[in-house]
Amino acid sequence: MSGSSEIREHIKSIRQTVKISSAQKLIAGAHIGKARKMLERSKLYHDRIRFTTASVLGDCEAENRYLDAGRDIKKRGLLVITADKGLAGGYNHNLMALAADTMQAAPVARLLAVGRVGGAQFSRMDAPLDKSFIYSAENPTPDTAGEIAGRMVDMFENGETDCFDVIYTKFRNAAHLSPVMERLFPLSPEALGAPKVHYAEYLPSADMVFETLIPQYLKGYLFGCLVQAWISELTSRINAMDGAIKNGNEMLDKLSLKYNRLRQRAITQEISEIVAGASSMEDEVI
Repeated sequence: MSGSSEIREHIKSIRQTVKISSAQKLIAGAHIGKARKMLERSKLYHDRIRFTTASVLGDCEAENRYLDAGRDIKKRGLLVITADKGLAGGYNHNLMALAADTMQAAPVARLLAVGRVGGAQFSRMDAPLDKSFIYSAENPTPDTAGEIAGRMVDMFENGETDCFDVIYTKFRNAAHLSPVMERLFPLSPEALGAPKVHYAEYLPSADMVFETLIPQYLKGYLFGCLVQAWISELTSRINAMDGAIKNGNEMLDKLSLKYNRLRQRAITQEISEIVAGASSMEDEVI
């Protein structure tokens, strides 16, 4: 029955895995409703601040350092938003693969990572990671987005970077999650995408108002990126746990069938031995 013992242990291990997978799915499912509401609000805020920024930009007269005027990028900044943990299928792997390709294609002067997974992997690589930059990927808030935007603006104004790009997972729907890289700044009118609208008089000037709007625009943009990354992570984890539960249950069915067959075979063998022994005893009596 040594084979049966091994199968019993295997069944026990798989059942434990299925329980853990079910718990992870429940936890992710409990958060995804909140994440969806945050995504709706962040889109509304981002659309409004983008429209306002584009409108003010249309009335600016002086050249602004936050505008893309065909400048030569020599010191590039990169922000990568990963998860705080694994068990999310290929979510973190796809992000890290895109980040690796990006850094190989063009040098990166400053590297910032949101999420423990990205921070840990970049630490093991030869990458210019800012280890003082520690932010969780779960439950993003506008304040967190504002702090991150402030750090990037400081690096830009101090001359540490000429631009900043962000890599995150864009959420289109539950079946379409794709890692993307987008330019945060310097901005271009095409990236803002809103039409020029004259609806206000700016004091002291449109240029000063535009300078003031930039941190708010970056805060709203980053908050949208963080929320999309979080809901993408939760969706990936639910999908991964669904697959793990399904595969685990299929393996349990196969192992249970194999275990029952071994038991039946052993019982049949024992009965055959008993019958053979009884028959031999009858022959001896006769």
